[in-house]
Amino acid sequence: MDFTYWVSQNPPPAHIFLISGDRDFARVLHRLRMSNYNMLLAGVPSEASAAICSSSSIMWNWSELAGGQNLSGRHCNQPPDGALYYWYVQCRGNLEDPFEVPA
Repeated sequence: MDFTYWVSQNPPPAHIFLISGDRDFARVLHRLRMSNYNMLLAGVPSEASAAICSSSSIMWNWSELAGGQNLSGRHCNQPPDGALYYWYVQCRGNLEDPFEVPA
């Protein structure tokens, strides 16, 4: 998918759900998150780079998500609020380590 075209057609706040662990996406994901897009990422934590995980707002373990388990995800970053009051302000909560293995 061409992110540039999609972003031009969908102004923030909007959600982008990416299934990947490729660190090449980290820079564009970070810039989009800072532009008030909600970056949702599904990947395999052992294979996903720290850079791409730190660029997402919420991350899911792809293997668990595909199997219908652990559907809540982990909150890695707060989306910025931008110039206007968006729903993100109501969703502030504690951040979680996407690499932490549940007990």
